Parts: sequence; structure tokens; C-alpha cells
Amino acid sequence: MATIWEAYDDGTFGLISKDYQLRPTAHSIRRMREVLPGTMINSWKTSTNPSSFQKIKVFATKNAYGGASIVLVNYSQTSDYNVNLSIKNLSANSYSLFEVSKDNLSGRYATLTAAGMQNIKLPPNSVFIIRSN
Repeated sequence: MATIWEAYDDGTFGLISKDYQLRPTAHSIRRMREVLPGTMINSWKTSTNPSSFQKIKVFATKNAYGGASIVLVNYSQTSDYNVNLSIKNLSANSYSLFEVSKDNLSGRYATLTAAGMQNIKLPPNSVFIIRSN
């Protein structure tokens, strides 16, 4: 079970601004709730320069139907990273992407092909949620 801490002592748990707008965190949590049910599976990151990925977190789940979802979090304040994704034992033709970043505070949907899983650019302070279709 997870907990969202009350960051601002205003009863909104940091998800709603003072002018009643959803903050980016709320959009990310909503999408994760929709596409991440299932069993956590091993996920890891590799790089020829390991220090380059210190600010990247990777989480993955597999659902009962054999599909997978991946969350990539870039919590660097200043750096963007290019990431190549591969999912073993999964042969999906397309993937749904949901991005929350400085340029997409309310989230942006897109579709990726298997080839599009290569060289995904993660801007600073971003969350990418990817699900196999």
C-alpha cells in the first residue's frame, strides 16, 4: 500500500493547487492507476556511462493478459536523457505513451511503435508511462 504525504497542510496532498487545478503529480498518479495494475517485474537500466542514469528510475508491471507497463522517471532538475527500451518476452506492435513534463503539465498521450522505443528523450523532471497495446 502506498501513501501520498500531505505536503502543504491543506488537505489536498499536494495534488491540487490553491486555484483547484490538478498538479502534474495528480495526472501521473491517475494514469499509473489505470495502466499499472499487475505484478511488479524486474526492471533495470544499463549504460556505458552509469553515472549518466543516476537520476532515472524505472518501474515495471506485468498484467494478467501478458501485457506490460513501464514507468520512467527523470528527477534531474536540469538534464534530459535518451533511453532505449526493450521488453523481454513481449511482442507488442505498438505502445501507449503518457508523458508529464514541463511542456506537458496535464499530460500528453502518444503512440510508439517498437522502433519508437529506441531513443526516447526524457526531459528534466518528467514521468513517462508506457503500456503495451
